[in-house]
Amino acid sequence: SWCCDKCGIKNVSSSVKCGACQGWKGDNEEEELQNISNTSRLRSCTAKSGDEEPPIDRHSLALKHKEEADELSQKCLTIACCGILAGMIRRDPMRLFAEPVKKEVAEYHKMIKDPIDFGKIKEKIVAN
Repeated sequence: SWCCDKCGIKNVSSSVKCGACQGWKGDNEEEELQNISNTSRLRSCTAKSGDEEPPIDRHSLALKHKEEADELSQKCLTIACCGILAGMIRRDPMRLFAEPVKKEVAEYHKMIKDPIDFGKIKEKIVAN
């Protein structure tokens, strides 16, 4: 295991790239240039001096990334639904499903309890 020079988080993997900040092992050149003694470089990952940033909370970072991923997934789903709807509209040249069936057609409304048309589908996609 090794302690990241950049963010101070302890990494247990054999990788030379930090799992939290994506910094490379030993890439903090300022410490290299200042010739800091080995004892100070071997400090505990949690023991920080007052002027350094506190360790990153991985849980809150994971939650933030999950929210961003969920938002992106929602946008992708909306785009996919719009594409499917466009394909359905192209395959309805007589525009049978473009608008709702009028209330005067009582037989239709007796058979179909929850009618839906392309306009309603579009409204639901846009509203998410």
